Amino acid sequence: MARLGRGDIDGAGTQIHAVLEVSARRRTESVDRRIGHFSRRLALHPGAGSPVAIGLREVIIAHQERMPAQLPPGGSQ
Repeated sequence: MARLGRGDIDGAGTQIHAVLEVSARRRTESVDRRIGHFSRRLALHPGAGSPVAIGLREVIIAHQERMPAQLPPGGSQ
């Protein structure tokens, strides 16, 4: 968010890609919420129409559409 606030979309993208990589392996609700918040702020940013910003939003949307891994039904026995 700080990089986006400074207008550094490329730097923000680098950080978001790192977060998405980790989040793809181990999703948490709090990280998903922050990614959604970032995406909404990016959409309102003056540089939102740049190719970098558009690509970044597409990557975030694809990440959000993936279902998180779930444990099989049943419990420990």
